[in-house]
Amino acid sequence: MKKLFLLMVSCFAGIFLRADYVYPDIPVEAEYSVAIWQTFAGGDPITEEWDLPELGGFVDSFPEGEGNITDDGDNYDALIFQTGLDSGVGISSTGGIYSIGGVSEFVVHDAPSFAAQTILFQVRSIGTVPDLDSAHLYYREYANGPLLDGGVPDGNGFLIGESETYSAWEWDTSSLSIYDYFIEFAAEESSMSLKGAMLISIDEAVNSIGRALRIETTSVFKVVGSVDHHLQGETEPSESYEVGDVIEVTATVEPAFGFEFVGWAGSASGTSATTTVVMGEDTLVRAVFAPTDFDGWADNQVNSYIFTPPINERNQPDDDPDGDGFINLLEYALGGAPEGVEDFDEIQPKSSADINGYPILSFRRQIASDDLGYRVLVSDDMETWNYNGDGTGYTYTEELPDPVFNEDGTETVSVRSLQLLDSGDPLFLRLEVFLIE
Repeated sequence: MKKLFLLMVSCFAGIFLRADYVYPDIPVEAEYSVAIWQTFAGGDPITEEWDLPELGGFVDSFPEGEGNITDDGDNYDALIFQTGLDSGVGISSTGGIYSIGGVSEFVVHDAPSFAAQTILFQVRSIGTVPDLDSAHLYYREYANGPLLDGGVPDGNGFLIGESETYSAWEWDTSSLSIYDYFIEFAAEESSMSLKGAMLISIDEAVNSIGRALRIETTSVFKVVGSVDHHLQGETEPSESYEVGDVIEVTATVEPAFGFEFVGWAGSASGTSATTTVVMGEDTLVRAVFAPTDFDGWADNQVNSYIFTPPINERNQPDDDPDGDGFINLLEYALGGAPEGVEDFDEIQPKSSADINGYPILSFRRQIASDDLGYRVLVSDDMETWNYNGDGTGYTYTEELPDPVFNEDGTETVSVRSLQLLDSGDPLFLRLEVFLIE
């Protein structure tokens, strides 16, 4: 049995197969234009020396030959390009705009020949999902006029397909007088490959999409589980929902990685794998999947795409890849991130005393683990340590009821010493964590 002693001095994505672009119901008499980027090829995908000015400023001309124009639809003047990076951006072998490092930031430009009252913009991507909250519309009222604020989208949504994600934003621009417009959006991580896009402008207000159901899981480097969702009474997922809709969500474990579903957080609650939520203006459900063993935890938490030092020097129980003094075994036991020091204070066990003066040690414990052992030891001299079941026949501690469910697969438990903390007499509590082999 491998042991670790910690001394405490007292007291994204469900996987759907029907993801696609949203095709709005356009009135027969409406005028509209459609710009489609089936793939990206040729041109320079990044514009290094150009960016939108501050509001009220004047927009510089686009650099010659940069950006990508459309290759389908009836609008061949729309342009999309990436901004904000000095290097590491290119067209991949499969025709996607891919960034090696940094945040991926994009600008789309179009000048419709009619008064646009609806703007629907969608992207097709693999890897990182675009940041839905990053999209913003800017516009000008006349040629070479100052830049004005068109605001955040009135609707947004996304669906994750078998291998691609479709993300959508829609603006109701019926109150604006638009000569041309610019859409900014971004992906927070560099691993997104922008595979395609669709831009639709309509001269009537359509309101095709509502609000995205935000979904999170405890997947990090492995897809340990996903979330399926659809309107209650239906079977197919939607890229967005209307406020007040009752949505059925189901958490599904990926059995290959050794995790269990242990509960919901955010707008959902309970431990049933299937539950319902009522859609609000900004609804997020988090499916919490917890590891059943150390190897599954390490596969999900330790970055296998880093090669120096190699993975087998960072994923063992005794390794400490982030150098915070907590080896992986302890990070696993307490729900820490093995390659992030920012959680050091959060995962530290905490000591306190109840109103009667009995010492308490509180710590985070993996909910689903079947290879971990935890015990709290007590001592008054730091030489002789005792614990329940140590063969002495005495009971030294008791676990308090109602542990607190955390959103990472752990629960916070509190263990109380049965020895009163008398004034002037020392009492020490120690947490022992071990792997059961």
